[in-house]
Order: sequence, then structure tokens, then C-alpha cells
Amino acid sequence: MIFWVIIALMSAVTVVVVLLPLVGSRRRTLGRDAFNAQVYKDQLAEVARDEERGTLKADQAEAARAEIGRRLIAAAGNAEKDDGAGVDSAVSPIFIAAIAILLPAGAVALYLALGQPGTPDFPLADRGDLSVAAKAGSGGATPANIADMIKKLETRLAAKPDDLEGWVLLARSQVSRGNYAAAADAYKKALALKNNPALMTDYAEALVMTAATVTPDALKLFTEARTRDPLNPKARFYIGMAKAEAGKVRAALQEWIDLVAISPPGAPWIPAVMERAVKVVKKLGLKLRDIRPSPEARALAKVERVKREKASAAAAAQSTRGPSRAEVEAAAKIPAATRDALIRSMVQRLADRLKKNPNDPAGWEQLAQAYDVLGEPKKAAEARKKVKKIK
Repeated sequence: MIFWVIIALMSAVTVVVVLLPLVGSRRRTLGRDAFNAQVYKDQLAEVARDEERGTLKADQAEAARAEIGRRLIAAAGNAEKDDGAGVDSAVSPIFIAAIAILLPAGAVALYLALGQPGTPDFPLADRGDLSVAAKAGSGGATPANIADMIKKLETRLAAKPDDLEGWVLLARSQVSRGNYAAAADAYKKALALKNNPALMTDYAEALVMTAATVTPDALKLFTEARTRDPLNPKARFYIGMAKAEAGKVRAALQEWIDLVAISPPGAPWIPAVMERAVKVVKKLGLKLRDIRPSPEARALAKVERVKREKASAAAAAQSTRGPSRAEVEAAAKIPAATRDALIRSMVQRLADRLKKNPNDPAGWEQLAQAYDVLGEPKKAAEARKKVKKIK
């Protein structure tokens, strides 16, 4: 009943707001030519604005004004002849009454057809559970079902407290629901089973979300995680946050610049970190180029760059390398009908690569070994000469 009373009051207010301007009002209906004349006046004003903005040249604007002016004169002349065509008319009381009746009646009918007045409340805090349900593949799970799933997980963990994956899953589920204190408790139990920097920063982050600030306990965890894993992005970011909250804005900025410096190209967190760094730089009245990565960050970045380059070179070499001695000997066990063609194709691939990139002593030695297996000592000797020349 309360629901329908509220609906009735809202409908009444809406009807009054809509109809109030119409009650007792009168309007003037212009004749066709008078209306056209007004339109032409507006067009002249628009031409003047376009000319001022530079979108119309002077000769184009003049031609447009001449044509519109001709039409305006003709329309104005006709409007004077039909001066009585415009009449004053009041809004019909029948029209007002029809709106007053049909507007709320139509709204109620539409709600009864499409609405669901019996549907229970769906609190905003519970809507995050849908993401958990989607990840768990629970189909059309409701918040009550998801809460039940979490209870079952908690029951299982009570019976089996050494289930690391279970505690991590529970922690992430609680984070998705916004239950950060419960998530922190679950991460703490997971960390007790496996003490590593990743879990340490997840636990510390849950503490931050619980308190809405970087607490001393969280900062201690982030600091230890960074010591054990200097490349941990979450640890470095929140250490910067702690410094910013303590008023050490320049030091916080340095943390974030260092984080960007050591991050691999295209890391997903870089845009967010850079956005925060830019805001701080503007606040300090500096320029971003004024803040250089620290010596420690530059050293770490160099080490990581070398690792990436070596990994890339190894991958490239793996994709184009020739056959090893073991591969050639294994190929020798293949039936004679296909063995010779297979071995020679592998050796030729290596020889072709060395012609394009001759400064590869390991490659020439590999080619010499392949020729040894094939019984071609002259070619093997020539390959080994290449090795001596390079060295």
C-alpha cells in the first residue's frame, strides 16, 4: 500500500509540473509567411556568424545575404497582407483534462505490464558477486547463492586449513564483494602457508582497502616485498602512496618514476602510474623530465633490458638455428629413402643463414660438425676456417 501511495503522489506532482504552464496560457499562431520571414532573419544572422568565423568567404556571404534578403522581402510583404492570419488561441480545457487522466493511467498500465513489484531489493554491495559467479561458472547465480558458495568454501577451509588455493580464492571473492577485512584475513592465512612477495602485497593491499589508507602494517609488508622482489610493481606503487600520504610528495613521485623505469614495455599499470605522476608533477610546479629514475632503478632497468634482449635473441636463434650433431645423428637412423634429403635440408638451412650473418662462430662450428657427419671433410674444414677468422 505504501508503494502505491508513493506512486500516486509522484504521479500527481508530475502531472502538475507538466500542466501548470498550459493552464490559462494563450499562444499566438503565426501565419505561414510571417513564420518564413522569421526563419530568413535567423538565416541572415547565421551567415554573419559564419563570415566572422571564416567558414564563409566575403563573396560567398554577400551572395547568400542577397538571396536570403530577396526571400525575406517577399515573405514580409505577404505577411503584411495576411496580418490577421495570426490568431490567439487558448489551450483547450479538454486537452488539459485528457493529459491529467491519461498520463498517470498510462504510467500505471505500463508498470503493471512490464514491472515486477514483487521483486526483492538487490543491494549495490551484493552486485559485485555477479563477477564471482561468472568466474565460477555458476550461470544465473543470485547474491544469496554466491554467499552460500562462500560459506561452503569457508566450511571446507575450516576442515582443511592447509588449502592454499582455497584461501586465495576466498580472499579474492571477498575483495570482489567489498569485504576487505575478510579478504585480509584470508590472505593472512594464505601467506602463513606460502610466504612470497606476491601474496604479501595482496595481503597488504587488502589492509589498505580496509583502512582506506596505507597503514604501518601494510607499509611494512610492502617494504619487505620490495626488498625480496625489487621489481614488484604493487609494492613500489603503495610505498609511493604511503610517502604521499605522509606529505613526502617528491619522494612519492620518485617511487612512481622508478616503477615506470623498471617496468617492462607495455605493462598494464604504466598508464595509471603515469597519470598519478603527472598530477603530482603539476602540483609541485615541475616538469616530468625534471624527475629522473634513481641509480637503483636505472641499474634494475638495465639488467631487465639485457635479460629481455637475450631472451629475444635466444628465441630468434631457436627459430632459425641449424641442426645439432645429435639431431643429425638421429636423422641418420631414418630410412635411407628420406634420410639424405632431410639431413641436407637442415644443413643447407644453416649454411644459408651463415651466409647472411657470417659473424657467428658457434654457427660455423655447428655447420662443420654437420659436414663431418655427412662425410664431407673439405666443407667441414672450410667452416672451421671461418671460426678461426672470426676469433
